[in-house]
This record gives sequence, C-alpha cells and structure tokens, in this order.
Amino acid sequence: EDSDVWHIDVECYVVRSKKSASTSDSSDILGYFYLDLFPRPGKYSHQCVYPLRPSYHCGDSRVRPACANIGNLTPNKEGKPSMLPFSQVVTFFHEFGHVMHCVLTKSKHSIQAWAWSAVPWPGGVEQDFLEVPSMMLENFVWQPEILRRLSKSKEGFPLPEATIDALCRSRFVMDSYSTTKYLSMSLYDIKVHSGSEPFLYKGNEYDAVSLYDAMVTNNTGVASIPGAFPVASWFH
Repeated sequence: EDSDVWHIDVECYVVRSKKSASTSDSSDILGYFYLDLFPRPGKYSHQCVYPLRPSYHCGDSRVRPACANIGNLTPNKEGKPSMLPFSQVVTFFHEFGHVMHCVLTKSKHSIQAWAWSAVPWPGGVEQDFLEVPSMMLENFVWQPEILRRLSKSKEGFPLPEATIDALCRSRFVMDSYSTTKYLSMSLYDIKVHSGSEPFLYKGNEYDAVSLYDAMVTNNTGVASIPGAFPVASWFH
C-alpha cells in the first residue's frame, strides 16, 4: 500500500510463496510487479512487460525481481466497470505470462534472469523462448471453464454458453494463413541475409520489396497489399 508509483492508476503487487501472517515478513517474497493498464496522454501506446530489476544473489541475500505490465486496455467510464473486448483479455493473459516468468525467476546470476532487449543490462532468455510462457498462459483464456469464471455482463452474469462455445471454436479461424505467413517471413529473413539484390526466387529476380510480396503470395495464397512493405516495421 505504501509503494511509490508513477501515476495514480498504477498499482504495485508483491508475490509471496505462501500467505504470510504479517506483511512485515519478507522471507517468502518471490518478487514484485506493477500494473499500469490504462491509456493516458504521452504514454507508450502498445502492450508490453518491462523488466525493472533482475533476480540475483548478492552475498548471502537474494535480490527479488520486479517488472511493470504496461497496457492500454479499455478504462472504466463514469465509475462503471470496464467492459473488455475478448481480444484485450487474451492480450492481458499473454502479457501476464511475462510477469509470471519474471517474478518466478530464481536465478542466482542476473545474466540468467528474465529480461529482453529493451533493458540496458545483458542477459535474459533467448529471443525465441521469450514468448513461450506467454503463449502457454494464453491457453487458459480459451478454456470454457475459465471463461465462465472470468466473464461478466453489466448485470453480473457470465457469457452465455453459446457465446463461450463460439469463442472457443473461433480460436483457429485463419490459423493456416497465420502459420504460412510466419513461414514466409522466416524464409524471407533467411533469403535476404544470405545474399544481396537481385534475389533469385523460383527462377525470377526480385528486389527486397518485391521478394517479400512474391514469397508471401506463393506461401499463403494471399497477395500483399500494393504499395505496402511490412518488413520496414517488422520487429516482433
């Protein structure tokens, strides 16, 4: 309750391995996380979890990890509870997977603690593993029993069973397109880092822009948007 925060909407939580009889007992503390979930002017407009402190041992004591969940979820209005779209619920579970990855880290050395390239210190997990815990936690959102517990209308009722069933069945809609799109991006990445223009692909020569369009169209069956070049903003 007495934690310093950078905005009135931000909340700080302590995670313990067991319920303590006294909040002054810090022996069972695993770590800390901040929730900064709602948009405001000048705030970072995406969703992410930012490492604030790694887990490591310093002499005979252990430094507990800390992170901040930066979100831009739909805020409440006029004192009424926020009604989150399902996509935002999925996003929150995804980001909270990073929170759990950070807080539950018990590494002895900070270089092995949870982190990613946004922070100035070295270390963290490999980039291709970074999203695994988040993808695992996302799975819970698609479970009917979890949706019954999570969802609530303005009248206080959970989602109707028909809606829950439809949501669960919609999970893999367009999944084949997404998978082949990722495949195209991977093949493109390998191709452009293995040579220089002009790039030879299926008997034709391409520059960097037209090569991406050709590979995406060939592998997904869906043509790229004319004049667009998604690779220029491709990060995550």
